[in-house]
Amino acid sequence: MLAAHHNLARTAFADENGAINESWLSAHTRFHEMLLAGCPNYHLREVASQFRDSAEVYRCWARTPTEHSPRDVPAEHKLICERAIARDIEGTVEALREHIELTTALMLEES
Repeated sequence: MLAAHHNLARTAFADENGAINESWLSAHTRFHEMLLAGCPNYHLREVASQFRDSAEVYRCWARTPTEHSPRDVPAEHKLICERAIARDIEGTVEALREHIELTTALMLEES
């Protein structure tokens, strides 16, 4: 989990043209896969992965974060990581839920 977060935190979100960096997408996927890795229920992990993969398409369609963005995505990922490492299940779920809901709300504003 820590290694996945470390890699994500050090990968630029956008490339030199302002497009979403493919390396960031890979690091982001890996980070969220590590969150699921501890779940003992294979079927639940698979469903969650399918939902996340589907959401990734919409994330790519949404606007890229700017300095005026109402959120701090790196801080959101850091909080999720810290809570997961601390084995704070409720706190991790809360931080992840807020992360997903804010992403969804911002994408809906775009449409």
